[in-house]
Amino acid sequence: MTVLFGTLGFRSEALLPAIKATSDVEKVVFYHDNHDSSLKAKSEVCSYCETLGIKAVPIPVDDAFDFLQLAKEMKQDIRRYRKEGTEIACFNIAGGTKLMSSAALLISILEGIPATYVHDRTLQPFHLPLLRIKYSATLTTKQREILRYLIDHKDSELTERELAEAVGVKKATINHHVSRLVEKGVVTLTAKKGDRRAKVVKVEPAVELLLE
Repeated sequence: MTVLFGTLGFRSEALLPAIKATSDVEKVVFYHDNHDSSLKAKSEVCSYCETLGIKAVPIPVDDAFDFLQLAKEMKQDIRRYRKEGTEIACFNIAGGTKLMSSAALLISILEGIPATYVHDRTLQPFHLPLLRIKYSATLTTKQREILRYLIDHKDSELTERELAEAVGVKKATINHHVSRLVEKGVVTLTAKKGDRRAKVVKVEPAVELLLE
């Protein structure tokens, strides 16, 4: 089965040309919010798909401005379809809020999916450049373990010493890994309140998108 993913805002024209131009599509999965204009556009897309014999799967989003949550949901859905053996034709990112389309573009890059955009005036779909880079490969096994622990305990004020004890390494070793992660821009170090010699390690919110 071949699936086309998309984002949808107030205009069905932001998605329909991509559906028409993508060959062998059997299912269209698209994200939309519950604004009246978006619901109208959703109905138009579903009707168009029905005339072509294509299954439409509209997915309502709780908050079209919550970038991180949108990206997480898109990543989970794409991985679920891939696990089922489904081929992802492309991700059309022309519709929805800017944050919704930005989240779709980010996930397309991270997951190695071709992205398309429908021109506002000509309504012609065109492909965006695709960078097939496995970003998680830039992390070592121990760095991924550290990041996963930090994500799972993101509400805690973990110092480098506490983090070292939690993941079972020496303080000097955790200092080395944390320094490399700071260089990569995925964690930050701040002085602990009441003890400026101790450093609190915090993970950047979007890092979870990079981990398998």
